[in-house]
Amino acid sequence: MIVQPASGPLAGSIRTSPDKSITHRLLFFAAMNRGRTIIGNPSLAADCASTLGLLRSAGYGFQSEPGRIICDGSPSPRDAWSGRFDCGNSGTTARLAAGFLTGERGRFLLDGDESLRRRPMERVAGPLRLMGAEIATAGGSLPLTIDAAPPLAGPLPGTMLDVSSAQVHAALVIAAIRSALPVAIRRVAPMRDHTLRIARLFGLEIGTEEVAGCAVDTLESFEMRRDIDFTIPGDLSSAAFIIAAAMLVPGSRVRIERVGLNPTRIALLGCLQEMGGNLSWTVDDAAREPVGSIDVSYSPGLAGIALGGDDASVDIPGMIDELPLLALIGSQAEGITTVRGAAELRLKESDRISATAAMLRGLGIRIDELADGFSVAGPQRVAGGVADHHGDHRLCMTAAVAALVADGPVTIPSPGVAAVSYPGFWDDLRAIGAPAGEETA
Repeated sequence: MIVQPASGPLAGSIRTSPDKSITHRLLFFAAMNRGRTIIGNPSLAADCASTLGLLRSAGYGFQSEPGRIICDGSPSPRDAWSGRFDCGNSGTTARLAAGFLTGERGRFLLDGDESLRRRPMERVAGPLRLMGAEIATAGGSLPLTIDAAPPLAGPLPGTMLDVSSAQVHAALVIAAIRSALPVAIRRVAPMRDHTLRIARLFGLEIGTEEVAGCAVDTLESFEMRRDIDFTIPGDLSSAAFIIAAAMLVPGSRVRIERVGLNPTRIALLGCLQEMGGNLSWTVDDAAREPVGSIDVSYSPGLAGIALGGDDASVDIPGMIDELPLLALIGSQAEGITTVRGAAELRLKESDRISATAAMLRGLGIRIDELADGFSVAGPQRVAGGVADHHGDHRLCMTAAVAALVADGPVTIPSPGVAAVSYPGFWDDLRAIGAPAGEETA
């Protein structure tokens, strides 16, 4: 696809792709629920399709209708069986499924594409072993084999299950529900709280208390028999690309409606405001997941920012998916933008630190790659050319935003990779006036 520099302001009101994180979790909880679950506005991203396909292959009845997915209670217990599940490119699918499949009986193998096979899986396998699961990884990665014989015995009395990842936290909660284990899970780092919100939506009691500076979650009930009808908000991680485009293209003014504004997800918005970004938002906190609207306009006075490192007040994990985009924004701001404490980026769909730096350099942007982040000075001109996004969906969309402020057209190979997280990205970009050409062979 060839994306031309913007010839005029971007304008309009849109709703971005539904939230992936919430969709993944609702699908697993719907499979465990003995009531009827209606998931409105589910994400149709490839990652979520991997989760839905896995659950259907495992025998759970999900019906897809326009704008919603319905699950009418979990199936009756089966005798021991076996299955191989393809998680595609979705780390969330693989990690949450590892917890879910401990509640089945038999041998199961989780695998994925070449990119997913490089991502770490011991971080979920280790805690599940403490709960009594028999799990083997291939050198710490996929394929992952589960020999399941529920219920799990549980950890030794008094054992805290330490987690620093929202995906691992979700996997342990799901495994505990399936085996009715009153486990204590200690969150040793900030993380998204979608799993806790969804568990409570389904009627589960989860106690949370502060212990030595960490939140400890204790499951206190396990039966789910509620009829649930929940509509998923837009994905802020997807909206970030529209926000960046509106901030960087002169004269632009865009509104993003019905987007998720969970407090554990909005770190990027605060950072953009600190840089001088012209954006504001309103939140409906009454909803199970806070939702609202974001208004953003051209922001010519952006200034560089320093994030992470010794400054623990910045929630780097809470904006990990948006950091490559922040590198581009930093290249258009006055001064230096530095991000530290983001080594997790090297373990994503690509090594996103190296891949981001390489792609931006290919567009004429000078950027320094750090062990745990990057440093970029601005403002800089963006050259046209070919954007090598290394097959990473978030870098692909970052390249599209860069093209809007480039000196010439930018060619983006394999633009369909954006559908991994944001199937409607190109349509939404065109809807606000961006000159993104049609995909060509």
